[in-house]
Amino acid sequence: MNHLRLHRELARGVKTLVAAFGGWSDAGDSATGSIDYLVRSRRAQPLADFDAEEFFDFTQYRPIVHVNDEGMRSLTWPRNQFFIAEGTDSTSPLLLFMGTEPSLRWKTFANAFLDLAVESGVEQIVTCGALLNAVPHTRKPQVNGSGSTAEIQRIMIDLGMQRGSSYTGPTGVASAVVEACQDRNIAYASLWGHVPHYIQTTPNPWVIQSILETLRKAFGIAVDLSDLDGQVKEFRERCEQAVSQEPSMRSYVQRLEQYFDEIEPTPKEASSGTSVGSAEMPNPQDLVQDLEDFFRQHRSDVGDDGT
Repeated sequence: MNHLRLHRELARGVKTLVAAFGGWSDAGDSATGSIDYLVRSRRAQPLADFDAEEFFDFTQYRPIVHVNDEGMRSLTWPRNQFFIAEGTDSTSPLLLFMGTEPSLRWKTFANAFLDLAVESGVEQIVTCGALLNAVPHTRKPQVNGSGSTAEIQRIMIDLGMQRGSSYTGPTGVASAVVEACQDRNIAYASLWGHVPHYIQTTPNPWVIQSILETLRKAFGIAVDLSDLDGQVKEFRERCEQAVSQEPSMRSYVQRLEQYFDEIEPTPKEASSGTSVGSAEMPNPQDLVQDLEDFFRQHRSDVGDDGT
């Protein structure tokens, strides 16, 4: 298979592929964090990866050098990798993808991506992303979505999720994958988690949890989310502690809460893409340095998995 290295025989009859790319469309590492959680919780195994040489400008995405205990040096290259989660009596097999957004040859990359999906029998592809937004950390993270089929659109309506977007401008490689899906008549859906713009620590376990809950409800993706409960609880407590120490930040968050509560659409409004409320949008340039400093000071107390 062009541009791909297979690590094991391709699985067949895997109907769904869920994917996320790090970088531009991965605020709070929430999209790739969702795939990483699925890989670990479903005990997914490496299936294939792309040849980094073909798709990266290494002056932009430089490989990382490591030195082991014996003094031997090795390089870690940017990676785009497929995983296979085998099905069980109670779960369907699942194809997963996680990687770094390539800097070169997006059309070639997207078609090679779909070649593997088609060979595996995939019938629908779900891409996950995350964006920074003026939303408060005190409200359950929003996940919006869109899809190519009437069935996916009906699911979005039933879940009260907005369909589509009026955004125009620069985009990520997931859009190239979606365009290739359109050209090859493959069903697709896109999910976007909303990350508070003033919380820059990663990963954001609450947004990850919300994305995974949406995958479970909308597409029947089997995943046990209980391991995230403690991480979310601790994350929220740290946010509250930080905000309570800075009056200007508390005031800013209260304004975000007011704005959020006034514009939060009902399922009917979400299905039509409309919003309500007339609250003035808070100024994103308000003081947030104290909150970021707090998290930097406490980051050493937090493990890689957010606990």
